[in-house]
Amino acid sequence: MGILNLFGREKAQAAIISDSKEAEGLKNITSLDLDALKETANIGTGNASIALSNIFKKKVNITLPSVELSDSTQISRIIAGPDEMVVGIYSKIMEGMQGNILTLMPIDSALSIARLFVSRDINAKNMDEKDKQLLQKVGTAIYSSYLTSLAKFFEKKITFAPPSVISTHGSQIHDFLLLHLGSDEKILVIKLGFDIDKTKIKGDFLLLFTYESLTPLLSNIHNKMGQH
Repeated sequence: MGILNLFGREKAQAAIISDSKEAEGLKNITSLDLDALKETANIGTGNASIALSNIFKKKVNITLPSVELSDSTQISRIIAGPDEMVVGIYSKIMEGMQGNILTLMPIDSALSIARLFVSRDINAKNMDEKDKQLLQKVGTAIYSSYLTSLAKFFEKKITFAPPSVISTHGSQIHDFLLLHLGSDEKILVIKLGFDIDKTKIKGDFLLLFTYESLTPLLSNIHNKMGQH
């Protein structure tokens, strides 16, 4: 179903989380809204896939978006295995919409990416700032191409902060995110998986929205749909 058809239904579906105490802050978001968010998240995947393909000179496969709600304190349960070493490339959307972007991958995938650009052998113990800068550049390329598509759709300028790179256990990733998302927030996580053909490189591309940031985003989507 295309995004331009989502708001053509005569009746909105019932709120799917209205009886959940855990999701009280998001009780007014309907399944129709979630469909629209999924479709919107899917808009930039083509550009992101092309950007990754150009970087790695290989085909990149991206899965369709999934949506899940979580307390910010429990977000690591959704985005990473608790005992898995992961590398995250994080950025905050600064203009045009509110939200956060995180590319999360197993440490082996991050090391494989870094090895594509340097001649020395890189492992988890000797990964240095220059290697992290390479990952920052990859993140910048992905986010720039992805948000460019959303900017065209919403007909507005969308900018993001320079990405930061973190490496930690999956169970501890929430410590970093709490600094940026708040400790008492309900977070809607839109996740798109990716893998690079004929390599072991894989990961997740995540959009993280608090209820406060979802409100103007949904308003923009409804306004945009109202024009068609």
